[in-house]
Amino acid sequence: MSGFRMMPLIFLLMVNLPLLSQSSFIQGESGQQTPEASNDMSRIAAPVDCLPEGHKSTDVVSYREKRKSGDGYITIGDKLVELKARCKEGKLVDGKGREIRFFKFACYGNPPSDYEELRQKELEELEKLQKKYCVIVMECDPRIS
Repeated sequence: MSGFRMMPLIFLLMVNLPLLSQSSFIQGESGQQTPEASNDMSRIAAPVDCLPEGHKSTDVVSYREKRKSGDGYITIGDKLVELKARCKEGKLVDGKGREIRFFKFACYGNPPSDYEELRQKELEELEKLQKKYCVIVMECDPRIS
């Protein structure tokens, strides 16, 4: 009879074991990424350390649904994996070695009267950034408009 009581506990351990081992794989004892880790989570573990203040790997970049899994939106973490991002000398860089910067357009529920001017300035600033850096553009939440 005691064997039946242990079944739910064993089941929970079996289900959660991959998650527990994955988190230890990502950081390792020294806090460094271990070479054995090769899944998507491990590829974004190191770049997350270099994210600029105010940004998290779970922040939404695009409000279009993910293609593969269909659950949720595209996040900074997803983009970093796509760009093969890593930390280099304390900076976030893409697979080609270009520094990654983030850009977010001003989002308005009701645009101000000088919206066109503001938008033009933002576009010019984005264009300048794109000449020198790999830029991740953060979309506005479409539910605001």
